Amino acid sequence: EEVLLTAEISKCLRRHCGDGGDMFDFAVESILADVQEDGVPKDVDAALCRWSSTLEDCELKPFDDDDEDEDTSELVVNMYGDLIEGIQGAIAEAKGDIVEYLSSDQCEMCERVTPLTRHHLWPTSEHDFFKKRNLCQPDRSLHEVAAVCRPCHTAIHAFADERTLGESYNTIESLLEVEQLRKF
Repeated sequence: EEVLLTAEISKCLRRHCGDGGDMFDFAVESILADVQEDGVPKDVDAALCRWSSTLEDCELKPFDDDDEDEDTSELVVNMYGDLIEGIQGAIAEAKGDIVEYLSSDQCEMCERVTPLTRHHLWPTSEHDFFKKRNLCQPDRSLHEVAAVCRPCHTAIHAFADERTLGESYNTIESLLEVEQLRKF
């Protein structure tokens, strides 16, 4: 678990802050120790409280790699959100319980009662694209998911590529407007 966590924290910090110089490894080790001692922060605000002083002391600040003027606070929120998501994924992978299925409940698309999967309304593989273009509305989060059954999830991804899904079909309502998915 420690190796996976270290790799994920490093990857996320490099993506958002660059290599960061001499203090980079210290920041990674500090966040790792914090997670091992106190668990994963429940949200971005909690992560900010727990890790911001370490990152500031190590002079690690998120940067905007496309030279657009992006609000610094938005860069910070995105970085902490990605850190939390990455750490949660690494822990699940280490435990061998990357849970594809949620508990049985009603699918948000077809309303069948069956085991459910998480459909990322803003596909994680395209988060950088959506962030750079400010496509996620201020009252929404790139980490929103919908609980859908496996057949509906498969149909959604067969319908459109991930970028198109995130740009045009990032709500259950917009997905249900598609005849091909509604009739499913």
